[in-house]
Amino acid sequence: MRTIFSFPSLENPMKNVTLNAFGGQLILATIAWMCFGNLFAQEQERDLERVFIPEARVKAIEASRAGGGTLLPPLGLPFVDDFAWPSLYHESAPVNVKRWEASPVRRTTTLAYQAPTIGCATLDGLDAVGNPYALNPTNAVGYADTLTSRRLLLGGNVPGDSVALSFWYQSGGIANGADAGEDSLIVEFRNTAEDDPWQWVWSTEGIDNDTAFHPVVVPIVGTEYFHNEFQFRILNYGALEGNVDTWHLDFVRVDEDGMEPAPLFEEVAFVAPPTSFLRHPWTAMPWPHFVDSVDSYTAASVTTLHRSFGESTNSQENIGLKVQRVDVLGNVNNYVPVAGEIPNNSIQGLFETDYIDDLAIFTPLFNEAVSDSFATFHVSLWEDEVGGANGTTQTGVTDNDSIVHVQTFKDYYAYDDGTAEKAYALDGQGGELVVGFDIQKADTLEGVWIHFTPFYDDAAGETYTLK
Repeated sequence: MRTIFSFPSLENPMKNVTLNAFGGQLILATIAWMCFGNLFAQEQERDLERVFIPEARVKAIEASRAGGGTLLPPLGLPFVDDFAWPSLYHESAPVNVKRWEASPVRRTTTLAYQAPTIGCATLDGLDAVGNPYALNPTNAVGYADTLTSRRLLLGGNVPGDSVALSFWYQSGGIANGADAGEDSLIVEFRNTAEDDPWQWVWSTEGIDNDTAFHPVVVPIVGTEYFHNEFQFRILNYGALEGNVDTWHLDFVRVDEDGMEPAPLFEEVAFVAPPTSFLRHPWTAMPWPHFVDSVDSYTAASVTTLHRSFGESTNSQENIGLKVQRVDVLGNVNNYVPVAGEIPNNSIQGLFETDYIDDLAIFTPLFNEAVSDSFATFHVSLWEDEVGGANGTTQTGVTDNDSIVHVQTFKDYYAYDDGTAEKAYALDGQGGELVVGFDIQKADTLEGVWIHFTPFYDDAAGETYTLK
């Protein structure tokens, strides 16, 4: 038997080892027994065959499939999407914010390595609800995901306008990358032909061990593309058996005078989500345990990764943080510290911000009096120069210059960050896995929740012991 422990999502508590624990140190030992195999267990790390999709998103995807024949209305230039906001067809957002027709592509924030801005469109071998396109065939390959833009109004443009599609891509990053010489990322444009409207315009093969983002500019020069139902689509060719042969896309743009990859303007943007506001190693814990020792469990440092664009240096100013309780209607607990100002006039490229230390936060972030059992808070982080891609100047909008971290206090402890990048297994007779929780408050263990992720091999009928 291969026993897998994957903790991909705090949205579904079944994804965590979950407990109300007793005082001292809690040790969970999982023992996997096999009728055959190696004398000693071997640890294995493999790519995910499936990914967990929250039920709400599955319902939204099913609804979008039901209305799949309904196209979004045409959009004028510029077309910009850096995947920092809900721009996919099935996501909850106004129509004018959506950029893509119904698609199996996911928006991710943890699978790419140092993306240009937070959020990417990820293409792999998984369908819209997180299942592999081909479950059992050996080395099944073919066309997998397709990301198709909404229609664009190019009827008034001519080749002299220098209209172009630009984007950034990465092969794999933290996830399994597309293989050189075997896998491909492809771009096609839609012309006016009725029988065969899609035309190849660009492609590249996979890159082994890729940790960089590569800029691409594809000029739109053929007169057959200058019509008011122009579309482009990006698709991948590779393995169909899971979260493999992965491509990440960021900062997709179509515009006049677009012969250089976006962004061309001065902007400061988040690159990755913040770490937990609980002290390492916790990402979630029971509320009564937290309030018993707030100082011990609150993080002393919460660092975020940012990127400064533009030819000149930028100054990151007026960063802010707001904490709001959201699980009880009417109970706001709206904590907003005095906005800090970081006069850094030499910011270029990647840099870090500590939202605890830099803002000099010395008062409790989470109000201890709001609950005696559970509590969920939204921690909003922002900085100036918000929304450059969308022409907005607001502070705190849902864009690449602001993010929201959900801090959960329920009836479980968790170490994970809410996402999974790989699956873990023990393979061999008598294998043991021990998970320990060092807690400070006496309580009662009521249950253990474990997510067994599919692992390519059929483990039906195998047994394990939990003690």
